[in-house]
Amino acid sequence: MEPQYASAWALPNELVLEVAKLASANSQSDYRNWLLVSYDWYQAVRLVCLRHVPIHLFSGQAIDNFASLLQTYPDAAQFVQHLWTTSCTKTELSIVRACTNLISLACQSKLLVSISSMPTFSHTSLRELTIMTIWSPWEDVMCTPHAAQLCSQITHLRHFEGLPPDFPANELTSLKQLSFASHIYRDFLLRHISRLGDMKTLEDIVVTTSWQRGTGAAPQELAKGLQAIDKRLRVVHCERGFSERETWCERSRLGKCLWNVARPDTIVPIGSDEPKFTPYN
Repeated sequence: MEPQYASAWALPNELVLEVAKLASANSQSDYRNWLLVSYDWYQAVRLVCLRHVPIHLFSGQAIDNFASLLQTYPDAAQFVQHLWTTSCTKTELSIVRACTNLISLACQSKLLVSISSMPTFSHTSLRELTIMTIWSPWEDVMCTPHAAQLCSQITHLRHFEGLPPDFPANELTSLKQLSFASHIYRDFLLRHISRLGDMKTLEDIVVTTSWQRGTGAAPQELAKGLQAIDKRLRVVHCERGFSERETWCERSRLGKCLWNVARPDTIVPIGSDEPKFTPYN
């Protein structure tokens, strides 16, 4: 007989599983809490809901624990779709290599070098990248056997800093959404935009910036005329409380993200509060 996971709620199992998926997408801790409900629940949601969890390996212990889990349950690696990891230890390399069904990945570029250097390129579902490496993040990646395939898949790309000189514009043939950090002075932006070349698929360019109030020109003044540089250009101000990781998590669950809060004729502040729209024209 099928176990009644939701008997206390008098709801069909299928409906409660959908609730569990939504909760798992919220955080790792919520996913863990669902696993602790009962043994039946553990069996039902362990893999099904793992697809929706934005996995954040935030410490050495977290990395080791997750690697141990994948060694104990090798089948779990195929259900990992969203992964954030900040360094490039041997353990992290093995984790990323094992998780071949990743859709979104936030990492240092050395991990990209690793997966695109494998004998067979297996990460064919990878579409969204957040690159934490600041200096020459693409140089070594583009020397790997599968660099062209990796680049051709990417539709969403976030750089923690401005676009580097080695930005592979010609190889990112599917890129639709791009974001990077920069001062919003015209000269800075012209330098970055010049590195894009003729990217026909690119729909939005979201520049994230921050400023200290009371110093220099007001952001509204700095932002005037930016669309004359490129009509796809949008500006987002990262207020105190802004978190790259939380923004990435929101994107993984298709919530508010840099690309869907940005607007062509406004500066949108994001951070601890809800997005607010500040006209600058």
